[in-house]
Amino acid sequence: MTVGYGPLEDYGFHALEAHQSMLERRRGGESGVSEVSVSVGAGIRGAEATMRAGRAVYPVERTLLTTGVLDRCMQLLAAGGGRMATPELSVAYAGGDWAFANHPKSRLQVPYE
Repeated sequence: MTVGYGPLEDYGFHALEAHQSMLERRRGGESGVSEVSVSVGAGIRGAEATMRAGRAVYPVERTLLTTGVLDRCMQLLAAGGGRMATPELSVAYAGGDWAFANHPKSRLQVPYE
C-alpha cells in the first residue's frame, strides 16, 4: 500500500514511483502489475484504523462471503442461470462497530461522499 499526498495528477507519480522502488526489491525482482485499486473516504479511514489497531477492524469473513457469492453469481450467469449449493460459504461472523461495516448498532456515521 502506498499513501500519497496532494492531487493524484500532480503528486501521484511520486507516490507510485516510491511504491515501485519498494516492489522491485522483492525476491526475484519486479514481475509486473496484476491489479490496481484505489481507496477513498471511508475506505481510507478503514485502512488507517486497521493499521493503528494492528488487526482487521472489520469482519474479514464479509469479504470472503461477498467474493464467494459474486463468484457463484458469475458462474451461474455464464451457465444461463439456475441455482448452486454453496456449503463452502457456510461462515458465521459478528459485524463490526465501524462506520464502513454497515453494522446497524454502529454509533459511527459516515457522511455520503
